[in-house]
Amino acid sequence: MPYDLYSYIYDQFSSQKQTINEIEIKLSKKKKELKELEKNDPKNFTEIKKLKKEKDALDKNIKSCYDNLITTLKQQADQFYGQWKFILPLILEDKILKDKNSTFAKEMQEKHLKAFNSKKDRYSIKINLDELEKNDFIPKSDETVTKTLQALHEFSFFLHIEFRLATPFLSQDDEPFYLLDNPIKKDKVFKVPMVSGSTWKGNLRWAAGRAIELGPKDKMLDSRIQLVKLFGHENDAQKKYFDLLMPDKLEEFNRTIKGFTNRDGLRKGRLHFYPTFFDEMSLEVINPHDRKTKAGTVPIFIESVPSGASGIFSLLYVPFDMMGSPTHQIREEAKEDFLFLSTVLKDLMLTYGFSAKKSSGFGIIREPISEGVVIVKGSEPKGFSMFDDLKRDIDILFPEGD
Repeated sequence: MPYDLYSYIYDQFSSQKQTINEIEIKLSKKKKELKELEKNDPKNFTEIKKLKKEKDALDKNIKSCYDNLITTLKQQADQFYGQWKFILPLILEDKILKDKNSTFAKEMQEKHLKAFNSKKDRYSIKINLDELEKNDFIPKSDETVTKTLQALHEFSFFLHIEFRLATPFLSQDDEPFYLLDNPIKKDKVFKVPMVSGSTWKGNLRWAAGRAIELGPKDKMLDSRIQLVKLFGHENDAQKKYFDLLMPDKLEEFNRTIKGFTNRDGLRKGRLHFYPTFFDEMSLEVINPHDRKTKAGTVPIFIESVPSGASGIFSLLYVPFDMMGSPTHQIREEAKEDFLFLSTVLKDLMLTYGFSAKKSSGFGIIREPISEGVVIVKGSEPKGFSMFDDLKRDIDILFPEGD
């Protein structure tokens, strides 16, 4: 839903809500007057009858306002999509569901669930993706990226992978009010399902840690130093994890990283991650079974991105910390980083997955990928369809200089 439509509908509901609140204040006062009159002057039938008539008129007026509000909500239901945040406060505060219309929630839920499989919704998501591209959230073309790389450090590179999911993708949004208990993470404005850049970074760093743990013991120290250069300084949990893996190398590691971290032990990584936006959304259903009866009781709906949906993974590598170093040294480190990343990306996307519940097989992509492009500063864009192609083309991407 476009933000201007969101604002329009919100304002429309807010004015109706304000009218209802004003009438309820009058009704509360009228009920209080009637109660006091019946208690203090029970025989004043004329005045009691008058107050009751006024109270009934206010009751009827409020019911009419609630009916109009519910009608408006139903008429706009196709536009709501996932934006329930501005509707639910109205429902909760004014108790529409509890006091006035108990079937309203079910009707709205059915509309919402039905929308997931409708072509209209998928088309609206596609439109939102186009809007994201217009606003530079998604890199537009290889030509644009190539020009941008010219302003960056030597041997910077940009990796672009358009993929399709082999298994559904799950994540958790932070919406305080939502129709379902398990909404998928979406862009704040366009409401398109997404993987944030920080999520990509966390998943890739975890996969890199696994690669180091399972790799040769004699290369563990160098790989850990490489990990800090790529992703930045370690947090407490990561430091404790690696310290246990290489207790005999701690002194050497701490001495080495002092050369490229500040006095607080902090540094920025060479990798920069972009968010990924998907063009489809669906539902997964988990139905827990009773241990005794072996029958499902309460199905749990979980929003997801279905298998077959497409997305774009984008990563920028900038060896900013090697400014002033010899060209051949920068080239060798960039090649090593590129080979390491190609291995880790393959493990993450084809084996481990990058989704919530990835241990159960969620969030894995298909290979060959739809389209892959790597652009190194000073070299022509190179396409690929398999992760192993990245290792094969390493000398073409990072040619030896004069």
